[in-house]
Amino acid sequence: MTSDELTPTEQMVLAHVKSGSAFQLLQLLAEEDSAVQEEIADKSFSLGLRVAGGMQRSIKVVNGRISPVDNSVSGSGVIFRFPTYSQLNNLLSGRKSRMIPIIKTFKAGGIISSFKSLTSRIPVYMNAEGTFLEDNFTFITRLLICAALRGIKEVAENDPYVSDRVAGIPDGIIALHVEGCSELEARIKKHGGSFTVLTGRDETIPNAALTFNSPETAYNLFTGKINAVVALGTSDVKIRGRIPMIQGLFPILDRLSFYMAIK
Repeated sequence: MTSDELTPTEQMVLAHVKSGSAFQLLQLLAEEDSAVQEEIADKSFSLGLRVAGGMQRSIKVVNGRISPVDNSVSGSGVIFRFPTYSQLNNLLSGRKSRMIPIIKTFKAGGIISSFKSLTSRIPVYMNAEGTFLEDNFTFITRLLICAALRGIKEVAENDPYVSDRVAGIPDGIIALHVEGCSELEARIKKHGGSFTVLTGRDETIPNAALTFNSPETAYNLFTGKINAVVALGTSDVKIRGRIPMIQGLFPILDRLSFYMAIK
């Protein structure tokens, strides 16, 4: 299925998933990728995305760090304004797109150039193969885990298809982690209808956890090579803590898989 076949609501959710995951990945790449670190060294800027009458979000670059900002383009030197969600999805999929760049600084050219350089690093990791995949396997697996959590957040908050399931998930913190790999853990916190992705280390005991027996299992699950139900059946993935919290994620993950398969 292509994005052109989606309903307007599905177009909206897809735009949230793609842009939210991309900005989350840029934040993580700034911590590890030398090309990204070089690009943002000694730079300070903000770039925003806005859809007419709808979503607005931005990224801020300061002190060698990249921070995603939801629901605001305040302070952005450049804002890409799209007439529809489908046009934003076209841009995020590398296709021709109609948009209006709103320029608020004389440094706009440099900001746009940096943004293109930064986003070009995402497929380097997400489509990694061969030696590069082997050399960066742990970090790529971390990227996949965090991108999945960000996608869960965007689907849960924006897709009415899963709203009833979301309402039934108890508030609290769910951790996704790999046994014996402290660097391979990320969390998502639910409070009411809002979700927050936590990528840094946290000593707080989660209310529930989805535990993978190896980095390979996590990588294979989030790249679609194995099915979550099958992995649970073989104990390659284990559920701990408040089981209803984890069970509530599965319908959202299924819906996320639908959006990730859109061309």
